[in-house]
Amino acid sequence: MKLLFELDENNYKGKSKIFKRTAVRSVIFIDNKLVMIKSSKYGECKFIGGGVKTDESHFDTLKREAKEEGGIILNDDIKPLGYVIEKRASTFAEDEIFIMHSYYYLCKIDRYEENNLQDYEIDYDYKLVFVDPLVAYINNLLIGFDNPNIKWNKRDTCMLDLIVNNKIANFN
Repeated sequence: MKLLFELDENNYKGKSKIFKRTAVRSVIFIDNKLVMIKSSKYGECKFIGGGVKTDESHFDTLKREAKEEGGIILNDDIKPLGYVIEKRASTFAEDEIFIMHSYYYLCKIDRYEENNLQDYEIDYDYKLVFVDPLVAYINNLLIGFDNPNIKWNKRDTCMLDLIVNNKIANFN
């Protein structure tokens, strides 16, 4: 899979431990709108997805996260778009570097059911939204990248930039 971009905060000098996380993200279009989740608490538009569990495939994770976050049942027509690397000082451990690989896939919806949000997702009041990619991009830019509670906003905004500016193949 192709590297789309890398975000390196270069704020981890002197840290010796590394924590790696692998995640998957869904890029879903319906009538030229992106299917995303939006926080009423912070306002950011976020791609549906999350961490890959041990012994779980990317496809299984995509399907689980879509169901949990959006009540979405994905069909099997899933196409790889590329991946993103994030590297920064961990916010959970003092002597740790956090490295995350997020793999993005173009997905299609089969049907909807009830979602099953995690506690922090309930706190952030995430709701499923159908949003024009440019509107989501501008929304996230205006929110900015300084809030430590939504560190993913920069990653998702950069991904939206690629979508808005037609810099990703495989959308057909």
